[in-house]
Parts: sequence; structure tokens; C-alpha cells
Amino acid sequence: ELDPALPDLHPANLAGFHDFLGVVAGQRSEFAASVEHWVLSAQIGLQVGQVRRTIVLYTNIGDSFNSLNDHHSALDWMQRALDMARDTGWPVTVGSCLMQMGETLRRLGRLQAAQDMLSEALSTLAPVAASRSYAIALAYSGDLALDRHEWSAAYRTFCQLHKRADALNHPEFQIMAMRGQAHALLQLQCPESALVA
Repeated sequence: ELDPALPDLHPANLAGFHDFLGVVAGQRSEFAASVEHWVLSAQIGLQVGQVRRTIVLYTNIGDSFNSLNDHHSALDWMQRALDMARDTGWPVTVGSCLMQMGETLRRLGRLQAAQDMLSEALSTLAPVAASRSYAIALAYSGDLALDRHEWSAAYRTFCQLHKRADALNHPEFQIMAMRGQAHALLQLQCPESALVA
């Protein structure tokens, strides 16, 4: 068991330490604890110039709030992350924040705003279409299309995700893609194909 009180650590290392404890708490579904550690890590990290880590921490905090079904708090943290990312001008970081913001807006039922964010995310991440971030953006876009009852668009998006998942050899994305295809096919009155998916 690690002792979280290590005052002799350099601030950069202390930020990393609390980041790690936040990950551990998140893996245990202890989302309130993960938020506490990540907020502390972000505060310390900002003091020593860890901009990229802070942006990732803000989205992680937002994701924890989403897991707690507190989507309004999640949106606040996602907005902080996106604002900071836009200031850097780093495309992959901006794209990742856009997709997280889009997913949070979807959960809040703000579907058009979510569509705008996810469309911008996919466009921004297009140069790194082989990345995990692009695959996540596809998954979020597919779920949004399902929420909007756009069954054909959802099916096409989940087929795209399936190709990316196979290229990445990523079972979790493969499962997401097959689940999404099955859902869309069922709504398209293709129950046999849905069962195959």
C-alpha cells in the first residue's frame, strides 16, 4: 500500500504520484477518490508547467463525473480541458478534448451540440486516423447517431470503427463496433443480420 503523503517529493513527481493514485481509484470504480487525486495532481502539475498532463487530468476528472452521472460537473471540467487545449494549438490534444466534450453533451441530451463537437473532433483527428483517439471519436459518434435515431449513419460509423478496431487489434473497440452495428441493424429491420453482428 502506497503512502499518499510524501512531502519530500519534487512537485513534478508528486503530481505524477497523485495521477497514479487517481488511475488506481478509477480502476476500482472509486470515482470520488479519483477526482480528489486528479484535482490535486492538476493543481501541483500546473505549478511546474505540466500543461499536457493537466489537460488529460481535466478530461479524466470529467470522465469520473460522467461515471458518477454528474454530467453538469463533467461538462465544466471538459470545458476547462478544451479551453486549455485550444490555447496550445496541439491538434491531437484539441481533438481528444472535443470528443470528450461531445460525449458529455450527448449524455446531457444536447445532441446537436454533441454532433458539432464530434464532427470537429473527427476532422481534427483525421491526420491521426490510425490512433486510439480517432477510434474513440468514432465510437462516440456512432452512439450519438443511435441517440438521434439515424440508423444508417450509425451503422456506417460502427462499420468504420470495426475496421479501425481490426487494424488496431483492439478487442474492446471490436465489441463496441459489433454492438453498435447490431443495434443499428435491428432498427433498420434486419434482425438476422443484427444477430450475426
